[in-house]
Amino acid sequence: MTTPALSQLPTLRLGRKDSRELHAEHLPDQLDRLYRLARTITGSAHDAEDLVSETMVRVLARPRRIRHENDLAYLARCLRNTWTDTLRARSRRPVTAHLPEDMDHEDVLAARRPQSSAEARAVLEAVARLPESYRAAVLLVDVVGLTYSEAAAELGVPRGTIMSRVSRGRAAVIAEFEPAEPLAA
Repeated sequence: MTTPALSQLPTLRLGRKDSRELHAEHLPDQLDRLYRLARTITGSAHDAEDLVSETMVRVLARPRRIRHENDLAYLARCLRNTWTDTLRARSRRPVTAHLPEDMDHEDVLAARRPQSSAEARAVLEAVARLPESYRAAVLLVDVVGLTYSEAAAELGVPRGTIMSRVSRGRAAVIAEFEPAEPLAA
């Protein structure tokens, strides 16, 4: 039995009726939200810039078809996958010395508003301490700005589960900033 030549094989139609092409001209509209998500995931401005850049390189490297109208959910998934690949690659490379975190360049306006910058950093640190399921829900809804339905689709859980996780995650973050009640004597 002989195998058919590649040109004789039937062409597979991978596109679905409800899918559409991801257009490169719409991507700049999503960069701020992707950067905020990347900053939260990586914990570093430098790594966040690299992650967004690498994600855009991968997305633009070939035509993409997405199933839904929401480009941001697709790009957020690509960003998380790129970060996972980056961490996997880093774990296989020798460790090099890094500058201390306080040596990072802060944004130019941070000196004018140090209190709000410190508060935002404290809130993001509190979010980073949440359990993974709560953290992912809070990041997608509160940092990236997805709706509950979009976040549910992104994480593959029901909408009610997202609502519950976001509520509990927010409550845990708020609880960290409430003063402890004094013990009764």
